[in-house]
Amino acid sequence: MEDKTSKNVQDKQRIAEKAAQLVSDQDIVFLDAGSTTYEMIPFLKGKSILVVTNGVPHASLLADLQLETILIGGKIKMETKAVIGPVSQMQMRNYRFSKAFLGINGIDKQYGFTTPDTEEASIKRIAIENAAQSYVVADASKFKQVSFVKVCDIEDCGIISHNVPSEIKRNLKDSTTIWEAE
Repeated sequence: MEDKTSKNVQDKQRIAEKAAQLVSDQDIVFLDAGSTTYEMIPFLKGKSILVVTNGVPHASLLADLQLETILIGGKIKMETKAVIGPVSQMQMRNYRFSKAFLGINGIDKQYGFTTPDTEEASIKRIAIENAAQSYVVADASKFKQVSFVKVCDIEDCGIISHNVPSEIKRNLKDSTTIWEAE
């Protein structure tokens, strides 16, 4: 997490600001652990929302900014400070979200959205299933990358990025939303 937060910071902040603009008062938002989702938090300040997260640093900053927050329980993955495992999955299955914002490690037109960890992939899948709208927030380094575990197909989530490659756009269903940050 610490290494990721220092890479492509300006791009992540632009993407995060665009993503936060999609959040409305009274939304119940899932904010996935990840560096770009973490960058969304300052842009959420002052909104009347409930945020559910599996990111320990996310929960701390959300609380500092006086945003109503639920940190799901479970095992903390030391490398990313993401809460994972069967306890967190069980808890997540009981929640419904207006919007889910997910970090991701790879976006590929053939293999979809991928991540290296099976337990993190499970949390992401549950969030997508239980959200009215799901978005992947990703900087350019995530495109044309494939990680070990498939989270979902590329048309299952909107994409918020600053530069979505044309071959990704061509392979999306018409219903898939792309929000490009300026």
